[in-house]
Order: sequence, then structure tokens, then C-alpha cells
Amino acid sequence: MAKILGCSAPAGTTDEPASEDVGASAVRVLRWTSDETGARATVAAELVLPPELTARLRTVAARGAVPLNAVLLAAHLRVVAALTSDQNPVTGYVPADGDPAAPRLLGARGVLRRTWHDLMRQAAEASRRPPALARIEPTDGVLYPGIVAFYHRRVALHSQLGSLPSMTVVGADEGGEIDTIAFNRIPKPFSAADREEYARLLERMATAVAGGNLTEVGEVATRSALMNQVLRPKRKLEAMIDTCRQVGGLGVVVGHSGTCLGVLLDTAEPSYPQRLVDAASACSELVGNVTVYRTLSFDR
Repeated sequence: MAKILGCSAPAGTTDEPASEDVGASAVRVLRWTSDETGARATVAAELVLPPELTARLRTVAARGAVPLNAVLLAAHLRVVAALTSDQNPVTGYVPADGDPAAPRLLGARGVLRRTWHDLMRQAAEASRRPPALARIEPTDGVLYPGIVAFYHRRVALHSQLGSLPSMTVVGADEGGEIDTIAFNRIPKPFSAADREEYARLLERMATAVAGGNLTEVGEVATRSALMNQVLRPKRKLEAMIDTCRQVGGLGVVVGHSGTCLGVLLDTAEPSYPQRLVDAASACSELVGNVTVYRTLSFDR
């Protein structure tokens, strides 16, 4: 199924590429509209292409040496231009594993004056192009509310896990600087067993967030910090874990591509004020500096 969202002025997205393994194609076309109040919204209509038309489109794609979704995107640009009288429409494409918030944009000038071959070629290039943010630098998921799993180099959302009660991070900075662009180009020395464990950690974290289990969150964070030692080691990690145990913290968190680490504390614990003082004192002695952060809690 190909899902294409187009608009004449703002950029739109699609949810997944056209299916290449079925006889008929279902194309969901979303269009911008406005209600009585003038608020902008979208409407959707699902169009099922008959097998014979799908076969012809595949032939067009093969002759142009482009994927089927490039033909559909090119056609969509033509339709948007014709319906809106906008010669410079913008549409977009998001792969099946991509994030609608980070579309691969496709815009063209003078659409109705351009050849089909030219439009299909440009659409094919857009479908292969990484999201705009990914072309600048790997990023994280701070644009989403709550806790998310995010492909930072691909700039794509994996899943939204939810929200947790507010916590405190008593952190310290080991110092130095990290070139994050160079860091993200380093081959990751993780084995198949490591990748399986990371997958289990993500499952544990998702369950913990859903249940508001801060103890489990702390344990997962600590294990993730330990596994990251082969990639970006923290000199004081073991000592920080000892400090966490001594003050009764939830666990230890680290900047996986940075220089900071810290102790997680549950702000709802009756003994929280004393634990905060003890953790701050220990971090100051351990590293020589301390910073206290509060996590955001969105819907809890």
C-alpha cells in the first residue's frame, strides 16, 4: 500500500512505500482541507488500483528504471498541481520503517511543464535521500513528548513508550569533548548476543514505562551504561554505581556519546531529600563537580 500526503504549500508525508509484491495496489491519498472554523485538517480516501493498471504502472517504472513508488509520487505531484493550480507543489515520502515526522521531501517547480521521466527520476532520488535532519547530523527524540525509542542516525521514530513520574538525576561531567559526528561514524563493536540483549533491554524498558516501574527503569539504565563501556567508556562508572547503591538510588545513567553520568533518584521517596544531599556530595567528591536535573513528566 502506498500512502501519499500532498499539499500545495506545506510539506506532507507518506507512511510507507508502494507494495511491490501484490497484484493490486491500494493507494491512500491524503489532502489538506479546512473545516468551518478555518482550522487545517486532513481527509483520506483509499483508492484500490486494479491489477491491470498496477501491471502497467510497473511497466512504466521498469522502463524508467525507477521503483513503483516513484511513479506514484510523480503522478501525485501532477494531480496536486492540476487540482490546486500550484506549479510548485510539495509532497513527501516516508519508508515503512520511517517516521512521518521526518519525511523525505519532494518538491518540483513547473510540474505541469515537466516530462514524466523527469518527475519520476526526481521522485526516485527523493525516496533514496535521507531525511533532512539526518543530512545535517544524527539527532535524538527530544521533539516528542514523553519517552521514545529513536533511531538517531536514521532520524526515525521506533516507538513511543509513554511517560514516567518525575525523577532527579544527580550528574557529574568527567570532562573533555566528543566530536559526535565522528563518534557516530565509528563501527559499533557489538556482537549478535549484545544486540539481542539490547533488544531485551528495550522490551524491559517499554514494560517498565507502561507500568511506571522506576526501579526497573534504573536497572535497565545501569545495564545499558555498562554495555556502552566498550564504545565510550566512563572512567568513574563503577564508582558511580557504588555511589548509587550507597545512597539508595534507582540506577545510573550516562551520556552514551558524551562525558556525563549520574545517579537516578525517585523524588516521591520519603527519604529523597537526604538521598539527594548524599548523592550530590558523593558526586562532587568523585568527579569534582555536580549538577542536579529534574526529568519531565508529561501525562502523569
